[in-house]
Amino acid sequence: MKTRGKIVNLDLDYITHRPKLTLQLSNQYLTDYDEIKDLDDLDITIEKHREKKTKDANSYLWKLCQEIANKIESTKEEVYREALRDKGPFEILPIKDDAVEHFIWAWSKQGLGWIAEVFGNSKLDGYTNVIAYYGSSTFDKKQMSYVVGYVDQEAKKMGIKTLSDLEYERMLRAYGEK
Repeated sequence: MKTRGKIVNLDLDYITHRPKLTLQLSNQYLTDYDEIKDLDDLDITIEKHREKKTKDANSYLWKLCQEIANKIESTKEEVYREALRDKGPFEILPIKDDAVEHFIWAWSKQGLGWIAEVFGNSKLDGYTNVIAYYGSSTFDKKQMSYVVGYVDQEAKKMGIKTLSDLEYERMLRAYGEK
């Protein structure tokens, strides 16, 4: 079961001396409640809600990548990957020297935007730092808006027709509605 809500109370159970957390859920009905209500042991994850990207923003990103690629005689995939390198989220990870090639291969198998490259020597003996970029399929609203905004600005610099400021703002606001 996955749902949205907020924490409304934290109490201490006087018998067990364990914390009890009370949640207020955003939706009125819990479809899977009957299946889990009598279970004694649950795995529970609570994390900040982040809006997902919209299909409109993703489509717009790919449209601009294609138009930029046409201007610079490249491919939309390479333009997309360069945008992720410039503005996408990443991690710098120390990887054992003998595992670097395999890590880069395995990371990149997750999708087109999953890029991993040698970044330099690690401070750890026998390790190499690898910079690993996440694909846009994992992006939240904020991360996607950075990349789309960057590609939009690059397209404008090249004289490519882009959304008006009003249309662009509407598209970004739509993130919160989906």
